[in-house]
Amino acid sequence: MRSAWSRFMISLVLRMPADIAALRARWKDLFPATDPESEAEYAKLAKDGDPPTFSEYIAQMPVETVEKHLFEVFVPLVDNKNIGNVINDMVWSVVHTETAGFDLLTSDRPIIRTPLRDDLAHVILPIGPRLLFVAVNNADTLKQVQQIPIQKLVRITNQKVVEQATKLVIGRDDKQLRFATNHFGAEPVESLIKVAS
Repeated sequence: MRSAWSRFMISLVLRMPADIAALRARWKDLFPATDPESEAEYAKLAKDGDPPTFSEYIAQMPVETVEKHLFEVFVPLVDNKNIGNVINDMVWSVVHTETAGFDLLTSDRPIIRTPLRDDLAHVILPIGPRLLFVAVNNADTLKQVQQIPIQKLVRITNQKVVEQATKLVIGRDDKQLRFATNHFGAEPVESLIKVAS
């Protein structure tokens, strides 16, 4: 269950529509690229009627086949054991925010994260209007988070979640519409897929 939750959080960082579009765009250049070794191997295995080069063979593949190969590459990114194990080993908690004067918001970029290997690393995710998932690297950091007044913690979380948004912010009602409008997209986070490409 813990690993499944870590995978889910990794997927939230990687699988937003804009990220998948960026991966598809990059894949058009990456997939047909061949190297001398693969061309030599193809030359050994090619049958009569096959295209003369591996590059040409790839170029005539149906879109469904190309997409299948794309997601064969994408799924292991989400199922990255190194990142998953780091998140699994963090100290996890759920903070109840019922005493705050307003709800938690979410967006198309809901994960708040810092570099995972830092002592003060954290992964924070609103998981409901009044529930906040928090993962940190040690009990001292968790204690620091828990000492933040709930109203302030919700405000900071909402601001970050809204500032990271690229297309949408979601709330239970429109009470924070002005807040969302004022902070929307102010500090976008770069897609990990774009960074990697």
